[in-house]
Amino acid sequence: GDAYQRAFDKIRDQTLGESALLGLADARRQSQQTREALDHYQALIAGLNAAQKWFAELGRDRSDNGTELSSHTAACQAALQHIHQLENRTANQLLDAFRDIPGVITYGPTGTQPRVATLSINIGDLPAEQVGTMLDADHQLCVRAGLHCAPVIHKDQGTLERNGTVRIAPGFFTDEEDVEQAIKAVTEIAGFGASS
Repeated sequence: GDAYQRAFDKIRDQTLGESALLGLADARRQSQQTREALDHYQALIAGLNAAQKWFAELGRDRSDNGTELSSHTAACQAALQHIHQLENRTANQLLDAFRDIPGVITYGPTGTQPRVATLSINIGDLPAEQVGTMLDADHQLCVRAGLHCAPVIHKDQGTLERNGTVRIAPGFFTDEEDVEQAIKAVTEIAGFGASS
């Protein structure tokens, strides 16, 4: 406000004065953007802090040995182990069901081989994008179809010609209803693929 006007009054050259005022206005706008960004990051940090506390509490609640975990690191490690086990249990439940559905092809580790909860499937001769779109639009399942930044793997697996696979990734909050919905959806699409 007033500081701008005083600075403008002291500068005798009209063009120079306007240029200086534009520079001051730009600096003020950038300062406001910086304040807004800092406010945003403070809220984000507060959210991360709350999430970290929740995560450690989860680890303490789910500790395998039944003893209280005193260190934050140990509690977080217990939480990671619990989440990994839960997600893999859900993934294995889906894999077992998918392997029993005619026309569904599963990829990845089998048996007792180490794995993460992400599953890759194809259905019949349907392109991966079509299956992904059907799961999303018709069955409200959030999946990712394609090459997943790994075209060499897809060439090795023989899935390059159908543009990859459909990736399903159950997580910590995936419940039994979600699992049933996924199995039902894949079963229906497999039936569609068999009839086309």
